[in-house]
Amino acid sequence: MVVDALREHEKRQRAERTAAARETWTDTPYVFTSSVGTPLEPRILTRTFHALLERHGFRKVRLHDLRHTCVSLLLSLGVHPRIVMEIVGHSAIEMTMYV
Repeated sequence: MVVDALREHEKRQRAERTAAARETWTDTPYVFTSSVGTPLEPRILTRTFHALLERHGFRKVRLHDLRHTCVSLLLSLGVHPRIVMEIVGHSAIEMTMYV
């Protein structure tokens, strides 16, 4: 499911690259970029995330809270804490188990 979503994203991004004038597109190593290829501005990402929450009737949460939710869900599904630690990039197992 994730691979399919990323492939669809890549197609949309390729279309954006084609639609942008050659001199305005910026190639970066990032998977998610602006419509002209530049890195996403954190404030814009946060604003967009909060707008989506509001539009769909969810309570306002911080974008970072999704990391905590991911850790909690993975641990509740029985994923080994060391694997979870690697997925989220924690440097110590204590950080993973604290969430």
